[in-house]
Amino acid sequence: MQKITRALAIRSVNAGIIDVDDIEWLIFGIENRFTAFITSAFFLVVGSYLSTPCIAVSYLCSFFFLRARTNGFHAKTFSCCLLVSIASEVLFLRFLLPIVTPRVIWVLNIVSISIILLVAPVNTPSIHMTRDELRLAKRYVHIRLLFLSMFLLLCRRMTDVLQGVTLGNTMTAVFLVIAIIEGENRHEIRQEN
Repeated sequence: MQKITRALAIRSVNAGIIDVDDIEWLIFGIENRFTAFITSAFFLVVGSYLSTPCIAVSYLCSFFFLRARTNGFHAKTFSCCLLVSIASEVLFLRFLLPIVTPRVIWVLNIVSISIILLVAPVNTPSIHMTRDELRLAKRYVHIRLLFLSMFLLLCRRMTDVLQGVTLGNTMTAVFLVIAIIEGENRHEIRQEN
């Protein structure tokens, strides 16, 4: 997949569609969208098997809606991304979902939204955002969180939707924390060398 996206990006530069300085962004964007498309269909099927279609759709929509602006942990390869995503979906929908009661829903959302507000977006080696881009992304994160919070309140009687959105929010927060820990570990390793 990396060869295909690089070749497509080089053709875009040669055709004058993008500047050579933006090639890494284009490669990342193509890989990200391709991965999201392929895995979304697969995860929708797996999620529906592990829970209900309503929970699976609301879970995936919430996660992808936030993830687009928050960033977070990124696997280094497509296959690793797929494995981490499968493991996460199984962990969240098979093992965490049964304990997500109405009270737990609100606790998880308060904790997850707080984490996302405090740390998102995370600048990872895969993305390379400037300070201005980070400020703009933070604004978008706040807007998306506001929208999701209002959505949660509007759907407060729809348990399946609440459970799915809650697990998507929680997974977003977990991936942010993992990215921060991973970034600190990378920083410590560089200091030791």
